Amino acid sequence: MSKDSPSKAVKIFTMFILSASIFAAASLAIAVYDVFQEKQTLQLRVSELDAEFKKLQADNFYKKDYYNRLLNDEQFARRIIRETLGYSGERETIFKFDEKTFSAVRTESANASTNSSSRNGN
Repeated sequence: MSKDSPSKAVKIFTMFILSASIFAAASLAIAVYDVFQEKQTLQLRVSELDAEFKKLQADNFYKKDYYNRLLNDEQFARRIIRETLGYSGERETIFKFDEKTFSAVRTESANASTNSSSRNGN
């Protein structure tokens, strides 16, 4: 055996180190890729949550404004009560339409029905 040629053990050791280095590099590349994917997923989730937060802020602002208007604006409160609860004022008639038949149903004023029942002794 000549002095310049490496021994069989050195060749095996070199191949082992080279294989281990390739495996470590591949493992590191996979880990970096996984971290990159997770970062993109988290960034997408953050933007979704930010959009939802802004929507909820706008909804909260609208509801606070609506609530304050109900408390402080009598005309607004009356209109909402009439539209949502179906109340009417004195000497007013409310017409409710059946959506299926498009026929009107007449409803007398709540005050008028109370007054008529008190006149009848009920």
